[in-house]
Amino acid sequence: MEKIILYGTGKKAEHLLELLDKLKQFEIIEVWDNDERKCKEQFSSFTITKPQKQDEFAVLVASTYYSQIKENLEKEYQIDEKIIKPWNYCFHYIKEQIIGRYQESEDVEIQSVIRFLETEELDVMNGAFRKKYETISVPIERDEEKGLFYTYWHGKKMYLAAKFSTKRAAENYVRGLMEEQDKDSPHFYGNSFYGNCQKGVVVDAGAAEGFWALDALEYASQAVLLEGEPEWLEALRYTFEPYQDKVKIIPQFLVKSGEKEGITLSQLCRETGKIACMKMDIEGAESGILQSESELLETNVIERILVCTYHQSSDARDIKGTLENAGYQTEFSQGYMFFPYGREIEAELRKGLIRAEK
Repeated sequence: MEKIILYGTGKKAEHLLELLDKLKQFEIIEVWDNDERKCKEQFSSFTITKPQKQDEFAVLVASTYYSQIKENLEKEYQIDEKIIKPWNYCFHYIKEQIIGRYQESEDVEIQSVIRFLETEELDVMNGAFRKKYETISVPIERDEEKGLFYTYWHGKKMYLAAKFSTKRAAENYVRGLMEEQDKDSPHFYGNSFYGNCQKGVVVDAGAAEGFWALDALEYASQAVLLEGEPEWLEALRYTFEPYQDKVKIIPQFLVKSGEKEGITLSQLCRETGKIACMKMDIEGAESGILQSESELLETNVIERILVCTYHQSSDARDIKGTLENAGYQTEFSQGYMFFPYGREIEAELRKGLIRAEK
């Protein structure tokens, strides 16, 4: 087990602690923070201390300001740059396993990921496009009356949930969305796909902040948003207030056929009628819901579906099979993702998204 020092005590550091606990490949021996007000306070089970010169253990920087912190540690504390690591160094051993597992693959897209990982640390997205989002400027403003931060997504005002209580947290979240929806990302939904909807009904299942529905509005006769997480509902209402004549927000989760705590796909279709395009990003429930609605899918009530396929190891295979058995033509988005947020962290690459059409 590799001994490391953790630099940072914010939300990113808290998240990193959770990952390290799952990985069980590192032992934290100290927690550093340059903020003297935090020194001697507790962070998890550790007493926070200021950085000090040492050359034995890797220092993981749990901050989006990695470059600035790295420079400070080098200059002020004479710490060797070779042992200062970004937060995703925590995936270093998983990265080596992935390279070993896929190095003989004949899949051109997998080989592109492997080449990238030869010089970069493993993360959810792994391609050259990722690099431009490390320092990109993100315009964030605060609506003092509503008490929420907001940004402009493709020209439309988009509010963020109250849990993003600082401008930095809001910036980081939006920066992640921008990276996720880069045209070269395996999670890119692709505007042209629902551009053929010709004013039909679009459904955003797992809406969160609602960026996909915002993009789809100009093509939709009606946009229906499903979101069961209460923390997002306030922000969604403010975001879509200017478009309320064509937007319906349903504060429920999409659930399997037969379940009562939520709304099923069959119930939804009875309310909306024919759906021109539906997006599903529902934290791993996608495959089970589609399988439970196989008879509905065989009809023509849903013309196009965009489904996330990275939450579970078998999702890409199972969802593709369910949709093709129901008569859809399918294609995967380009590239592969790494998903470290399940119950266990698997050393594998997964397809990000499947597009299906009748």
